[in-house]
Amino acid sequence: MILYEKVPLLPLGAFDNNRCRRRGPLDDNHAVLRQIIGREFAGAAEKPPPNVIYDWLVNDVRSPSERAWCSEVLVAASADPWFSLRALVGEDAVSIYDLARVCAEDACQHAPLTTWLNKYADQPADEVAKLTPPAWATAGLTLTRHGYWAHKESAERVSRRAS
Repeated sequence: MILYEKVPLLPLGAFDNNRCRRRGPLDDNHAVLRQIIGREFAGAAEKPPPNVIYDWLVNDVRSPSERAWCSEVLVAASADPWFSLRALVGEDAVSIYDLARVCAEDACQHAPLTTWLNKYADQPADEVAKLTPPAWATAGLTLTRHGYWAHKESAERVSRRAS
């Protein structure tokens, strides 16, 4: 078992936008959920079928046991987020907002899952990292809209040419 550092999920309001609420086409067979459940919960007794877990993921109200199943499925899917989570969103009509809501309700801080979700959140302007020169920047470099230049004269030439 790999232990991850805890990464908090951004506030749920950051996921309340058109991009995060968009849903892909609905797969009636729920192939992605079926694969995740079959792979991760093969020996579990009384595991719910994929269509039931899908309903729990997209519904607004969940019982504690339903929330626990949803969280476990999402943590299992985050073992390979660029396949499982992306496929869940793109192929099974689950929105990023739905996933973030489940994580927020369960106070999930599983690093691969929350890091992947946080990439899609809208962050307030004061929380976005400011543009700072890299560590290797020295006093002889000039920052232009085209990047860093070693000589002030060459930076002026490029900016004149671009204008």
